[in-house]
Amino acid sequence: MDGKRDTRSLESNHLKDHDIKEGDTFEDPRLDKLWNKAKSSGKFSSEEMMSLKREFQHHKDKTHEYNILMDTISRTEGELRQSLP
Repeated sequence: MDGKRDTRSLESNHLKDHDIKEGDTFEDPRLDKLWNKAKSSGKFSSEEMMSLKREFQHHKDKTHEYNILMDTISRTEGELRQSLP
């Protein structure tokens, strides 16, 4: 936000080769991997797993919100460039 154009890709956290599987909970390969590892470890109580799931869902929601915002900014910048002489 320093006035320079962000040249990073506006893609989401999804890996290009990550197909969403039926067992995927968060549709994000990194969150799904962490979730499955925590679930299979047996080291967490059901209350801790519920808390972890809430945290991961919150992260997923915030990432989605960020991607929408970045898309909106990108479109707005494009419209501004087109309207300038």
